[in-house]
Amino acid sequence: MVISFLLQFFSRGENCCATVLYLEPDFLPRQLKEVWKTGLKDLFRGSRRRREDTTSIDERLLKELLQELKSLRKEKREDKKRIEELKVEIEKLKSSVGRRAEADATAEEAPREYLSAVLELRLMGVDPKHTFDTFLVDSNNAFAYRVAKNIVERPAAVYNPVFIYGDVGTGKTHLLHAIANEMKNTHPTLKILYAPVERFINEMIKAVDLNRLENFRKRFREVDVLLIDDVQFLSGKLETQMEFFHTFNELYSRGAQIVLSSDRPPVALEQLESRLRSRFQAGLILDVKPPGHETRVKILKLRCAELGVKPPEDVLEKISKMFPANVREMLGALNRVVAYSQFMEVPMTVKLVDDVLREVMLEPRRLEYEPPLTVEERPEEEESVSLERSVDKIEKALMEELEKIKSRGSEEV
Repeated sequence: MVISFLLQFFSRGENCCATVLYLEPDFLPRQLKEVWKTGLKDLFRGSRRRREDTTSIDERLLKELLQELKSLRKEKREDKKRIEELKVEIEKLKSSVGRRAEADATAEEAPREYLSAVLELRLMGVDPKHTFDTFLVDSNNAFAYRVAKNIVERPAAVYNPVFIYGDVGTGKTHLLHAIANEMKNTHPTLKILYAPVERFINEMIKAVDLNRLENFRKRFREVDVLLIDDVQFLSGKLETQMEFFHTFNELYSRGAQIVLSSDRPPVALEQLESRLRSRFQAGLILDVKPPGHETRVKILKLRCAELGVKPPEDVLEKISKMFPANVREMLGALNRVVAYSQFMEVPMTVKLVDDVLREVMLEPRRLEYEPPLTVEERPEEEESVSLERSVDKIEKALMEELEKIKSRGSEEV
């Protein structure tokens, strides 16, 4: 099981490798952190030198690592940070719900009702961090932001349905999550349902197979607020479109608030039935554009605060300019740079950004960045090895060594 985990871990490539290595302090027990860091650091450095075989990898260190990882199966893994966040949120809303419940002489039921509401949102996939407070507003998204706030204040009173569209990574999903989170705080009695359209499709198929279509319809139609993400994936699915059409009509006729998101406006959804497109177009259509440069830098700074790092300003400026259209890709690039910097113990500089991110750009070039070695570590004849080639050597060496240990030392471990 441990070997399988490590092989899968390295087989996903450098990006996944760097990210997981960066996250290791949160996922390994205290006594194993230094073993993990030292062992894999040796592997990274060892791959930079020419070796005739892979037996130089410290087998004792790998056995110790395997033994420690094996013991993890007996421990309960808990995401302490997520639990603490949920506790804070629960206490916050318990107080709010408790005050309202006290007025109705039902205060003792408030914690249970609130906890149920919070867990319901989490099970839907609503991120508690996606709130209006964490949504950075600029001229490219201010209109959509203000309409979303108005929806929370006056659901279905003026604008219904609301159709939000924009490219990937522009904040559409964040806005839908923010509406769900804020709506649950300000209107705790309303029944809210958030779902990517893929979940709607999958649940409908399952309901048909199990002959439980009525249960499916009850789940999606007996709500006060319906938030559906990525409706463009309804295109070409005629039976699902028909079901969604009747769901839409049922909710609209009852005055339920409907908010939809897509990567393109309704008129561009050519494989969608015209009657469904016309209903989308009858509502308020909002265009969300990528945030400007200054806003992207602020987003990067917020992410850096979460990671506990403070890169130089020119590093953040560089990353922001490299990813002007997609916030998700930009944050992924930041994670990559931070992971490489921390694990390889090199400073975050503009040159490091260029080298580490060059291969993920549209026109990839070879990576020539080499972290400095100490005098003792510096080989007699240094050669410039690309980061990609180095990672390939690491993967090959580790996989061969683990196979050797598995074949001749499994009983010992």
